Amino acid sequence: MSIYGVIGPNGAGKTYYLHTLAQLPTAALAKAAPDTQIFGATPREYFHILRTGWNQLDVSHAESLLDFPADTPIKQLSLGQRQLLIAVATLASGKQALLFDEPFNGLDVDHRTILRGMLIDAAESADIVVTSQHSQDLAGLVDTLIVIHNQDAYGPYDVEKLRATHPVLRGSADLVTQVTGPVLAKKTLGERCEAILAAALSPSNAAHARALGIEVSYLDPTALIDLASTSSYIERSKK
Repeated sequence: MSIYGVIGPNGAGKTYYLHTLAQLPTAALAKAAPDTQIFGATPREYFHILRTGWNQLDVSHAESLLDFPADTPIKQLSLGQRQLLIAVATLASGKQALLFDEPFNGLDVDHRTILRGMLIDAAESADIVVTSQHSQDLAGLVDTLIVIHNQDAYGPYDVEKLRATHPVLRGSADLVTQVTGPVLAKKTLGERCEAILAAALSPSNAAHARALGIEVSYLDPTALIDLASTSSYIERSKK
């Protein structure tokens, strides 16, 4: 199974994209906490109410994923706890496609780490789709990226293949120029240059670059997602 990351700015169409996927009978959607009405007086009651629609929801499993008692009054929950409550209900739904709309909003660092771990565990038996407008939410979590721009979807991009497609060369500007093909982005400071390539380097070309003293590296996950979601990259992908 896979974890799909859907990235785009506010208003780009991420939520609409999720709602389209949510029409599948095998899907369960966790809306953002401010957009969700939580029924029942406690998380336990909320899970049992949801079970009338999601008849495979495992209430015991959902309760075990919470880090607060399942009989805590809903009105006492923080925004982050409400977000976690909504997420764990979806994780325990028994559905094959689990959809999360901005699930990290309102979570502190510890709860973000907990939720990331839950999503990774859930991906062993279900496909996961997570939206965010922040690349750091998706970096190191997703293996497939979808970019939403002006209501249109681009991709899906395999993150590891995308990373290999855009090596970064650093070194003397004259030397970097000798080995680069098409360039996506380039920065020069004095005689030094950094270039992000538009296509992968062959092993022989990479070895040649290193022999010239050029550093060959690859974008970290956050920078890679930022690159793929830029307007210029999207326009390039249309060609």
